[in-house]
Amino acid sequence: MGREDWKALKEGAYAGFGEQNQAALTYAEKLTRASKAVIDSDIAALKKHFSEAEIVDIHLLVGLVNLTNRFTDPLGLEVEFPPAEHLEQEPISRNTNSLSKGSQRSLSREPCSLLSLQ
Repeated sequence: MGREDWKALKEGAYAGFGEQNQAALTYAEKLTRASKAVIDSDIAALKKHFSEAEIVDIHLLVGLVNLTNRFTDPLGLEVEFPPAEHLEQEPISRNTNSLSKGSQRSLSREPCSLLSLQ
């Protein structure tokens, strides 16, 4: 992702990203800014593009990033990331659905209530 892509993300300008990415980004922003306001229709929007396992992954990753930020920011700590050559994930492209169904795991138990919203 280039500088303009990061700027668009920071500004909440998701139109340049594919529909699947837009759904994930919109959910991530709402979960971050107003977690108590997440409602059935937010999960329904994700279900159009993601499996239940992928929705749990998105929810977990957003929560983890939020926890990390809330822990490190007040302490003035910086998170160190491994060099890019060690990452196995392909880069996200703005115009494709790069957040594709890579995680095809099935849930070993009943879906959590988050995913059972009707």
